[in-house]
Amino acid sequence: MPGLGLGLGLNSHEPSGPSSPAGLFALGEQGAWYDPSDLSTLWQDTAGTVPVTTAGQLVARIDDKSGNDNHATQATEASRPAYQTDGNIHWLDFDGTDDGMTTGAIDFSANDEMGVFVAMEKNSDTVAGVVVELSAAWTTNAGSFAVTVNSNSGAADYAGVARGNATLSANQISISGSDQPALAVISSLHDISGDSSVLRIDGAQVNEATGDKGAGNFGNYAMNIGARNNAASLYLDGNIYGLIVRGAASTAVQTSNAEAYLAAKSGVAL
Repeated sequence: MPGLGLGLGLNSHEPSGPSSPAGLFALGEQGAWYDPSDLSTLWQDTAGTVPVTTAGQLVARIDDKSGNDNHATQATEASRPAYQTDGNIHWLDFDGTDDGMTTGAIDFSANDEMGVFVAMEKNSDTVAGVVVELSAAWTTNAGSFAVTVNSNSGAADYAGVARGNATLSANQISISGSDQPALAVISSLHDISGDSSVLRIDGAQVNEATGDKGAGNFGNYAMNIGARNNAASLYLDGNIYGLIVRGAASTAVQTSNAEAYLAAKSGVAL
């Protein structure tokens, strides 16, 4: 399939340099792409009528740029992340207390492979939180995935996990190991039938979980960002600079190009 190098979908909001992730969705792949640097996708209301224009404003909705219309929203004002910028880099700031966003149900039921790419910064070494999670909780729902931040009191800083219909087990979780960078580009690549969850940090593989994931595909669930189950728990204390979720296998070239794109958005040096 076409890779990111084709430069499909470049627009006035994209910088020169790494090509737009639009090529990842050129064949109609299910998923989502969120870009806080594109102010035309940020809104102060869930209906998308009041634009975000200034740093510090709360974001009630961020539009999906993949073409799938999987917009993420937060109806409760106190639970909305804030848009922030230093004039060059742009991000959503999740406060670690009550912030989180959610989508409508995204139907990944035709897919047993998944790519999750995120540029983020954790602001605490003691607060564990969800970066992104498909379903209300991967621990109770078959066909789900998650990327999480863990506290340094545990075994790791970052983790990626997915499973089909197999019973939950620790060897389904790909763990980064402790002392990872606070600002990072994370890739979490899953294959249910292949019993594989690969975790990459800043362009390099750090782990692969090969525990039995069972059978079946990913499910038709809401996707949660910055917290579990629409800001119910496991709040992220950190920043998200960009997030791409793609319901398909990604080649090595597609993966490295997605990482390069997110590195440019966040200031990470790969």
